[in-house]
Amino acid sequence: MDTFMTHVQSILSSVMLTQTDAMKQASEVLANTLVASRKVYIFGTGHSHMLAEEAFYRAGGLKDIIPILESGLMLHEGGPKSTKLERLEGYASVLLDTYQVVRGDVLIVASNSGINAVPVEMALGAKERGATVITITNLKQSMQEPPRHSSHMKVYEIAEIVIDNCGVVGDASVYVDDL
Repeated sequence: MDTFMTHVQSILSSVMLTQTDAMKQASEVLANTLVASRKVYIFGTGHSHMLAEEAFYRAGGLKDIIPILESGLMLHEGGPKSTKLERLEGYASVLLDTYQVVRGDVLIVASNSGINAVPVEMALGAKERGATVITITNLKQSMQEPPRHSSHMKVYEIAEIVIDNCGVVGDASVYVDDL
């Protein structure tokens, strides 16, 4: 537990040391968007969808924060299904049309790897519609993995604002000998 907590504190310190400017820039864009009565959409697949849920329907929260929660892209219907769907090209345009993301809105794309088709297409499609794209991603992971979209792009290459979560590569940050 001590090793884990020390590691988490190290990651949080890295975020504060390296991502403050990006977070301030994002906060200004978000504030201006909400003052202009535009919408802020938040999207993620797999575990990343939890960021969208966390911002939505909070006591004292903002009404113009809209999560894009697509059931098949979340894990409660099964990890293998979610994995296949997040790599499916063409899926994002349906979501962008359904939620009516337009010019002046913001789309926050949470994607740890930033390489799968749906997050990439969400960023590309939102940008084409005139929305500002912000991503929260793991640059170390994203930069070492090949893209899985035919554009050969990754989410961090599309977004206007990139916030690096300063995470490690993979899902585990603490290793236990003999496990």
